[in-house]
Amino acid sequence: MANWITLRQAAEKYETTVKDVLSWSELPEITFTYVNYTLLLNDDSVCDFIKLHSLPAEAGKDYGCAITFENVAGRRRRSRM
Repeated sequence: MANWITLRQAAEKYETTVKDVLSWSELPEITFTYVNYTLLLNDDSVCDFIKLHSLPAEAGKDYGCAITFENVAGRRRRSRM
């Protein structure tokens, strides 16, 4: 069964901004749906996306999915303009 989360929940869980998560939802790797005009993301696809793209995250932190972030430890987050 799919685990669906809102933009805000994803931003909090992955310690990023709602704007970043919204931009991820536009990519083909992220599975999403709308329910009552609310955008919901498939949490497994978000986890896979983060792992695939080695997005900055705190090393060793449990984000509630089967991903480890050892390969991104110490990496700085790039700012978008």
